[in-house]
Amino acid sequence: MKSLRYVMLFGLLGIPFGILGRMIYLDTYYYESAPRAPDLARGAVMPVNVHHGATVFLTSEEWRRFQSPTAVAVQCTAFLLGAAAAFVLNRRWKLLRNSRDPA
Repeated sequence: MKSLRYVMLFGLLGIPFGILGRMIYLDTYYYESAPRAPDLARGAVMPVNVHHGATVFLTSEEWRRFQSPTAVAVQCTAFLLGAAAAFVLNRRWKLLRNSRDPA
């Protein structure tokens, strides 16, 4: 039973870290591979600021996955719900303890 609780806790912790990793990966990927000027042949006409201010142009599908308001809202909500659920379950089950707390 305790191992199932660990799996659930670390699975919930994996949600926020997975979302954060995905955003860092996509930011770096588009910084390195997306065109710096509009590319009409490819359809990359959506300007996006990535990597601390560099402007790149994405297709509407790339933009939808990366920075559309819906994608941002879903990612933020999943990040917060995953972190909050992991926090609440850890407080209830006391699986990850602070070494300074009394036992």
